[in-house]
Amino acid sequence: MTETTWLDATAQADLVRRGDVSAAELVEAAIGRIEAVNPRLDAVIRTRFDQARAEAAGDLPDGPFRGVPILFKDLGCTVEGELTAFGVGPMREVAWTETSYLAEAFRAAGFVPLGRTNVPEMGTTVTTEARSFPAARNPWDPGHSTGGSSGGSAAAVASGMVPAAHANDGGGSIRIP
Repeated sequence: MTETTWLDATAQADLVRRGDVSAAELVEAAIGRIEAVNPRLDAVIRTRFDQARAEAAGDLPDGPFRGVPILFKDLGCTVEGELTAFGVGPMREVAWTETSYLAEAFRAAGFVPLGRTNVPEMGTTVTTEARSFPAARNPWDPGHSTGGSSGGSAAAVASGMVPAAHANDGGGSIRIP
């Protein structure tokens, strides 16, 4: 298989479109990278690998990012029936009752979500250090936090776990990491 770790989402989608790799191969490569790198960074706090494998092997929407792995931030971007804690430990077992417009849009574009990235409680601090989850670590210096509420997403992309991850910014959450 073509080495995909450092290819961006557009390049990975192009490989799928050309038939050089399958969505299933991209998903497996990203899962392998998450399993290898995440124990050091704690960027990903929840996975959905079995569901992602099934989705990648099935009929994906023919969007511009068909088959490309993505991670959703654990703040917003909810999916019906899936757990999303917003960084709050007591909410870690809350299954959402509906899918957000944003999650629907990512899926319609063809992305395959692999899990959730680390955030501080309700995204209210400038470091990705929730009390109920381990701190997300900077890939270049794991002795430091990533910063911002999108720090888990930033660490996941910067370390090559996935080519893209959901992030949002209300006060520096994308700009700080």
